[in-house]
Amino acid sequence: MLLYHASPVKIENFYIPFGGLHLGGKNSALEAALRKLRSPLNVVDANTVHLHTCEVNVANVYYSDDLGSDDSWRELIEYCQDNGYDAVQYKNEFEPDAVPSYMIWDVSNIRIVEVDPMHMDDAEMILEDFYAEYEGQS
Repeated sequence: MLLYHASPVKIENFYIPFGGLHLGGKNSALEAALRKLRSPLNVVDANTVHLHTCEVNVANVYYSDDLGSDDSWRELIEYCQDNGYDAVQYKNEFEPDAVPSYMIWDVSNIRIVEVDPMHMDDAEMILEDFYAEYEGQS
């Protein structure tokens, strides 16, 4: 399946952070990257969002709520590894999208297909259009 991950930097090879690597729809990915760019903790002096289109191959998926914290995700990763799962699917509560998000903990299941750099203003316009339609469906 094709999923997205966006970042203020171009990623050549993913690494797995403590709370797992999160991928999902284009809109949730853009929202996450913009949140990073706007953060007072941001150390990257940039105005570009790199949207990574990724091919993700997982077979045994665990379904969960959005746990929110890295510690909670880490506990779920350990549970899933012990029980033969290779990904977690969840409805992203913090960066909504029309498609589910996934948390992955094995980079061998992810291949970057392409990276599309865009100015953060363009990413914000894409999200404005999405939210106008998304909120109209509620």
